Amino acid sequence: MPQGETKCLKHRLCRADHILIMIRTLLLVGLVLALAAPVAAQERSASVRLEDGRTFEGRVLTLNLEMMVIEVGGTRVEIPAAQIRTCRFREMTPAEAHAAAVNAEQANAAEPASAPGSAPASEPAPPPAAAKRITWTGPLPDPVVAGSPVSMPVDERNRSLWQLRIGRLDRAYPWLVPAAPSQWLSIGLLLLVAAGLVVHVSVGVAGGEAVALGKSVGLGVACVTSGLLQVAFVPVNDLSIVLMLLGNVSLSLFALASLMGLARYQAVVALCVQLGFGALVFGILELVTALLGSVGVST
Repeated sequence: MPQGETKCLKHRLCRADHILIMIRTLLLVGLVLALAAPVAAQERSASVRLEDGRTFEGRVLTLNLEMMVIEVGGTRVEIPAAQIRTCRFREMTPAEAHAAAVNAEQANAAEPASAPGSAPASEPAPPPAAAKRITWTGPLPDPVVAGSPVSMPVDERNRSLWQLRIGRLDRAYPWLVPAAPSQWLSIGLLLLVAAGLVVHVSVGVAGGEAVALGKSVGLGVACVTSGLLQVAFVPVNDLSIVLMLLGNVSLSLFALASLMGLARYQAVVALCVQLGFGALVFGILELVTALLGSVGVST
């Protein structure tokens, strides 16, 4: 082969080697830039295949041109970049990120795994499946009196909205014993009678004319029924509070104006009187609770 052609062939081979090195370097640089943000790196999972055929999959901890560190089953695995054959990334779901954080906390005291290139190691076990998300914010409290079934903690995670609110009412006013089903009948009758009388008095104050007691009682029963349904089924958030305020006020004014024959300003006055009675009842409940607590009466 002529000497000129030999030099040309060597020159082409050198250029091909340089091109391959540049392509590999560019790929590694792009890989680092894609994971440059720390938050994104913590929320990404990588599936790595090495030159010897072994595969690793886990959360990416650090990545640079020389070393890639991933977390596999709570264990840190250091992989030299020169041994990486293929690498694929994907975004981790919130459940997977939560499970990875739990595994990292449990593996804080464990020693990090050796590099795959330094010593052969068996393939680590896959990370455990993510546990179901728990809705409670802390452990259950200890009982006030050991062995007493009354003071034992109650798991409220599977209770209905009605049971939760009845429990809060029982803790606020224990002398009413609202949590006992035997008390519901007496408390319900008291609410119905009181609501009918309050509506009747408010309409008389606003209109100045005698109103049939049957209409007042019917409107009071409707108000009590609507309130109990809202307590049992309507959750508390910003939207529900606004909708309940607007809906209850509008329906009350419409009922007072249409059923009781009141003018608009008279309906507003009657509603204000009803709200005043409600504030009075709340004040009486708080006063009785404070008096019983001051004298040390056990409820």
